[in-house]
Amino acid sequence: MLYQKLLRPILFKFDPEFVHNRTVALGEFLGKSRVARAAVRAICSTRMPSLPTTVAGIQFRNPIGLAAGFDKDARLLRILPEIGFGFMEVGAVTRHPCPGNPGKRLLRLPRDKSIIVYYGLKNIGAEAVRNKLAATPMPIPLGVNIAKTNLPHIRGDKSIEDYLATYRLLAPLAAYVTLNISCPNTQDGCTFQDPHLLRDLLQEIGKEKKYG
Repeated sequence: MLYQKLLRPILFKFDPEFVHNRTVALGEFLGKSRVARAAVRAICSTRMPSLPTTVAGIQFRNPIGLAAGFDKDARLLRILPEIGFGFMEVGAVTRHPCPGNPGKRLLRLPRDKSIIVYYGLKNIGAEAVRNKLAATPMPIPLGVNIAKTNLPHIRGDKSIEDYLATYRLLAPLAAYVTLNISCPNTQDGCTFQDPHLLRDLLQEIGKEKKYG
């Protein structure tokens, strides 16, 4: 009710990317304070004995998680667990940093209760994300969503090498890894719709050391 009657009308007066950026900045700020984290936990977090579950050997305190796309650069690692999520997924992350597409990248469709996303895999890159993950112990399972760097010259076998480099950097620090094989709003986002290239990628990932 508070969101529908008060917050939503205010937020919808601003550009959606601006709102998203400010929300992430606020969450990052709150996450740095032990007092703020405790307050958020007291208000938001709920523990119920019927909710914990195990999937693929990973224990979740509840089945509700935050998918990739909201926290692209692992800025909310300290605050999102306090809200009550059972797991979270950062990314999509690419081997090399990417500024994303130019121009307007989020467009609200209020009647459809949806939003068009045209970020173009904006992220700070795998090495920077790895450093953040390594410095932050996680109380909930952390997934990492990885994608091919948004550069048109990375094609064919180079695209597989690009994925593998990202996987090797981030998989040791994640409970699970999601392979993001299709991002239509990039320069070459449908590379792995080629079944032969996808097969080769999955085979190479399968050869990598297993973590967890």
